[in-house]
Parts: sequence; structure tokens; C-alpha cells
Amino acid sequence: MANQAIERHEPEFVVSDYAPIDLTVLPKDYPEKKRDSADIINFEIVGKTYRIDRFSEAIKHDPSGAIAWFNRGRAYFDAREYRHALLDFDKAISLNRNDPRFFNGRGLAYYYQELYDDALSEFEDIISRFGDALDPASRGQVAQALCNKGVTLNALGHQKQAIPIYDDLLNRFGQASEQTLREVVARALINKAFALSKLGRIDLEIAVYDDVLHRYGEASSAMMREVIAIALHNKSLALSKLGVRDKEMAIAVCDELVARFGDASECRATIKVRQQRQSG
Repeated sequence: MANQAIERHEPEFVVSDYAPIDLTVLPKDYPEKKRDSADIINFEIVGKTYRIDRFSEAIKHDPSGAIAWFNRGRAYFDAREYRHALLDFDKAISLNRNDPRFFNGRGLAYYYQELYDDALSEFEDIISRFGDALDPASRGQVAQALCNKGVTLNALGHQKQAIPIYDDLLNRFGQASEQTLREVVARALINKAFALSKLGRIDLEIAVYDDVLHRYGEASSAMMREVIAIALHNKSLALSKLGVRDKEMAIAVCDELVARFGDASECRATIKVRQQRQSG
């Protein structure tokens, strides 16, 4: 089995209690908010149909409520029914053009249908319209739009254009203390390193992984631990490409990964290492 770097993180929503590492695997649960709240974003999953039906009832009760359309779009999105999600995000935006979450949702629905140019337009619109906002919710959405734009450019093979987008995100939010923003910055750094790898800039790629480890090496959240593990894994692979001395360093980094995360059975990086070692 050939060694392979862990690929870029796919774009995703940013909600404080919703942080899977990507959206290729559906999250297992959604912490439930108060039932009397009109702005319900996440529900405990009893079943995809249950969630869609519940939001459909809310729309039937008040078809002018943008949040209900957005929530059902999220439910369709999580069920990977992206065309239905897109229609609901369109409706939410027609009712309220002042919520950047709706535009991020529409951009993601485009992305997962491989309509990358349309996705880029949505993410750029968020950055243009809300880029100077000071409230935490909008800042989080702008950060995510920047990260999503970079990932979309990566998907198009435009790594040179993606790197300045990640740098813009880092310049704006790199020193932020909010956990949501720290997670977006961490993903952006991994994605930037992925772009540098595609461009053959191994030295700069390794420097980015070192930055990740310096910034977040002691972080304890599940998402950040996954980012740290990915940084160690990909740094090991990058070092192995540079020469005999660096291969020895690569082995040491790989050993550190296993020592720190070897018992984390859900960690993609350690799974890859175990698979590679078992294959010899």
C-alpha cells in the first residue's frame, strides 16, 4: 500500500456545536437546543426523514420564516440531497439576505454538486458583503467562507490561487481566541499545506505543519486532535521525500503520531499509519 497524504478537508458549516472534520461522513448527533427557540439549527437525529418532516411542518406553519427553510436545507444537506438543499437555501435567501449562513449553505450545496464556479461566487459574496462585520457569528461565517473558497480552488486544481486565500484568512483570524475560529484556522493551515504539496513546495508544506503543531499541539478537542494527527502524519510523509536524513526524521515523527494517538481508533491519521505498517 503506497503512502499517501491525507487529503484536504472538505468545506463545511461552522456552528459552535457542529464540528465534524468533514462532511463526507455524516455526524452522529446534534445537541438539541430548547424546544421553544425559533432559531433551531441542530436537532438530535432520530432519523433523516424525521428531521426533514419536522422542518416541513415549521414551514407549513410559517412559510415566511427564513430559518425554517434554512434548517430544512441543512437537513436535506446532511442527507446528501443537495438539490433539495439548494432549493431551500434559495428560499431562505429570498426571505432574508442578511444572514451569511444561508449563503454558505448555498455555496456548499453547489460545491457538493461539483458546481464549483457557482460555489466560488457564493463564498466570494459572503466575504464581500460581511467581511467587515464585527459580530462573532458573522466573523465565523466569513472565516468559513474564506476556507471554503480555498478548498474549492483546490478542487479546481488552482492551488496557486488558493494559497493567498488561506493567507487572507490567517491574517484576519489567525490570532482569534474563539474556539470556532481556531478550528477554521487550523483547517485552513492543513488545506494550505495540501496546496503546497500539490505544487511540490515540500519545504513550505513542512513549515505549515510545524506551524499547526506550534499553535495547537496541546489542544484537547476531538477536532483539533485530528488536525494535529493529520499534521504529524503528512509531515512524516513530506520529510520522507527529502533524503536519507529526513527519512530518519520522518520515522521519528511517525512514531510520535502513534505514541500520541495510537489508541484513538477513530483518528484517520493513525488508521493510515497502522494500515501502512501492516502492509510492510
